[in-house]
Amino acid sequence: MQVASTAGFSVGHMVDIDPGTEVHETNTIQAFGSVIFANPLQFAHQPGAVISQAPATEAPSQNVPGLKEEVYYNIGRMRSIPSNLDTISPSAVRVVKELYYQNTWRSWPGFKASSNFAVRWTGSIKIGTSGNYNWCTSSDDGSKLYIDDALVVNNDGLHGWRTKCSSASMKSGYRKLTGTFFEISGHAGIDVQYSGADTSNEKVRVPSSVLFNDGKIPTTTTTTPGPPPFTPPSGLVAGLKEEVYYNMYRMSSVPTDLDKRSPSVTRAVKEPYYANNRNWQGFTQSSNYAVRWTGWVKISSSGAYEWCTLSDDGSKLYIDDALVVNNDGLHGWRERCASFGVSSGSHKFKALFFERGGGAGMEVKYNGADTSEKKVRIPSSMLFT
Repeated sequence: MQVASTAGFSVGHMVDIDPGTEVHETNTIQAFGSVIFANPLQFAHQPGAVISQAPATEAPSQNVPGLKEEVYYNIGRMRSIPSNLDTISPSAVRVVKELYYQNTWRSWPGFKASSNFAVRWTGSIKIGTSGNYNWCTSSDDGSKLYIDDALVVNNDGLHGWRTKCSSASMKSGYRKLTGTFFEISGHAGIDVQYSGADTSNEKVRVPSSVLFNDGKIPTTTTTTPGPPPFTPPSGLVAGLKEEVYYNMYRMSSVPTDLDKRSPSVTRAVKEPYYANNRNWQGFTQSSNYAVRWTGWVKISSSGAYEWCTLSDDGSKLYIDDALVVNNDGLHGWRERCASFGVSSGSHKFKALFFERGGGAGMEVKYNGADTSEKKVRIPSSMLFT
């Protein structure tokens, strides 16, 4: 065995080691993969093995400004950034000028959902002056930042707006950059900052002027949903079927056994909408009841749509038998939204609701190509049974 020092290498730099080389660190470091985290650092290795600094990333062939942004909708129950983004197709792909979205409870500009999504940004960052740089991500929920495929900042997990930073040394040139993020619900935001020689050691948001991509962004940036999975029966008529179940006591969520019960009242209504008050038109009780609306919703233009229920108490919305919006539970007037892609045609529609006492209201809205990207109540002209 012989010892090779990393003198001349910088903290954070990549190193290339011959395949099969037995490598042992001879001093204590934070971690070891192919990134140096302490300097000086020595490796004990077999005679003749080659240990060298990895070359800087070449400039992107087309050097197009901005980063490639891939958005993945309808990912539920996340507690951290998904590790399988390489194996699933993004819902939308586009170029953005920087890795920044203001922390807000509203949907980000250009996004079809405000919850249950993940994002990956890829490209390169141009470092003008070599040296030690401090890198930070601020996010709600979790985020990670990679430079040259090495994890530099780990700000992952379910949390509110939080900043984490880490230092890494950079050689001048184009360095590969990847940012990842996920959002379950509530507020969402992301900001990436750095400080070093290129910023006069002032911490600033990474400017769009140093971010680039290879230009290989697909012309069609939104995944087209497949055809409707169900064929509607012939002879559809306008409106939805409404089934009311009275005398349902001690409910704290939408009942799961409505299929086993006989409705107290069944009728056709033009839409699942009742203003938030104590007495719904045509109802004989103002508390302790559940309602189910079923039918079909007609979609003219395929694409990703945002679906919302506003209710007091709880509600749920299903499209093609898939739970899209879960606004269940005992609560006052509240809105919950989620994104769900649909193709042109008729899709199965089901909305559920329960009321225990006090104020009661129900409304279903959507937002997509058919609405000129404006959130509106689903019109009765698009509902059939």
